[in-house]
Amino acid sequence: MQRPLTQIGSQPHTRKSSLIACTSQLHELDIAVTDPIDISTSSSPWAAYESELHFYDSISRSSFHIVWNEDGEITAALALQILHAMAKSKPIVLVKKPIFHPEVDAFTREVIVAHIKDMTIANLPKLEAAELNFILKNLSQQDYSLSAHELTLISSRVKASFRRLLEQAKSELGAPHLEYATK
Repeated sequence: MQRPLTQIGSQPHTRKSSLIACTSQLHELDIAVTDPIDISTSSSPWAAYESELHFYDSISRSSFHIVWNEDGEITAALALQILHAMAKSKPIVLVKKPIFHPEVDAFTREVIVAHIKDMTIANLPKLEAAELNFILKNLSQQDYSLSAHELTLISSRVKASFRRLLEQAKSELGAPHLEYATK
């Protein structure tokens, strides 16, 4: 049997002791955790792009996706991760019931709210190892019954996010921006 794999979506630079403790607990339960790459010390303009690419790839390959929203807040970045996990039929574990940041658009909010019943909300920082193990070992692939239209919009939003990161890296290198010929 393959070792379960997850990653923890959190706000940038979230290194609360509770998050670190939970990551340690997951390792003790023999669950591999993809650690986000710390790009704050990198001098590479491609660091953000490569980090996000690695992170989204790990969501696609994961057994489940954890959203570390200890304060309940779901930002646009966390919401996009949730949508991507939904599109890949991954079980999603939220630490708290979501409170959407105003930057989260209506489509994203509506899709997540419509499927919140299909997600697990568990206060992971407060769980004992046995409780955490029980919850995570009982997760299975999730059919969110997303329409073809919803899947297309989710895919286009993920791709747009990567295009923005590419443009940002190119501008840091002084490379010309993508321009579209109009004739």
